[in-house]
Amino acid sequence: MDLSKKKSNIESVIGSFYTLSACIDKVPNVVKWNYRNIEQEKYLKIYENCKGAKIPEIESKVSIGTVEPVNKFLKDKGFDIQLDQLKTPEDLAIASVLELLLKWIDVGIKGKIHYNNSEYTGVHLESGVNVMDVGIGYGISTIGPVGIINTRNKDKVLMTIPSKKPNTSFEVLDMARSLILCEKRPSEYYESYNLSFPMIDLDIKPDINWLVDMWTWRTDNPDKGWNIDQALQQTKVKLNEEGCEIKEAVAIGVRCFCASFDMKHPFVIDKPFLLVVQREGLKEPLFSAYLDIDSWIKE
Repeated sequence: MDLSKKKSNIESVIGSFYTLSACIDKVPNVVKWNYRNIEQEKYLKIYENCKGAKIPEIESKVSIGTVEPVNKFLKDKGFDIQLDQLKTPEDLAIASVLELLLKWIDVGIKGKIHYNNSEYTGVHLESGVNVMDVGIGYGISTIGPVGIINTRNKDKVLMTIPSKKPNTSFEVLDMARSLILCEKRPSEYYESYNLSFPMIDLDIKPDINWLVDMWTWRTDNPDKGWNIDQALQQTKVKLNEEGCEIKEAVAIGVRCFCASFDMKHPFVIDKPFLLVVQREGLKEPLFSAYLDIDSWIKE
């Protein structure tokens, strides 16, 4: 199998940062994280809103000097990403897993969605749904009507078709922020509307190598610091007539270094609807993803 060709067919983009931030939260004795590339700089600004968040659906595991407990934790949770062996007895292995199950108010009806002369399995919801009209007057001309699905646990699932495809997780998050901002403002709602959308079955491993070499000095020892040595992510999304299931794992290897440690300087070069999970009390979207047709279930 040509794995490079298969990877090139992946068009969906994940914009989820709470699971990653739960990993970063578990690194002890941090003075201040320092960035070495633009992506790390962007992320650390996001982290200010995500750090310390109390999300019951996120569970974390930390291991010192060995990756075995963390890799077993990932495997037991149904993920196949695995960290490489650590280099010193002081190094850390950390993993965080988000398991989020959202049920629609009422079960939807299976139907068909047509796109580019192909037929996909879809869902038609007739209750627990609002459709909001977002106009240019809100300063966001890239977003059209927004479908808002209420769930049994009071979270909301928002869907819209953006006018352009996001290319990075940061662009997905920016779209999700705009969507939530619109939803919170007074708008014209069409409560009698129904909502149809494609079923989703996505299993993706986003490239988060941009996180490698983010570093900090340690509060407990001024001659030592932490340097992120490995960064892995796996995200699974299922969307059907009953609800939305999101499972996500992030694992990082954190190397302990001394003041003389020579840190590497990496050079990293980095469609059709947006899915956002909003939760009251959180400063950022709980989850967001740009889901292209690679994740749609084909007939």
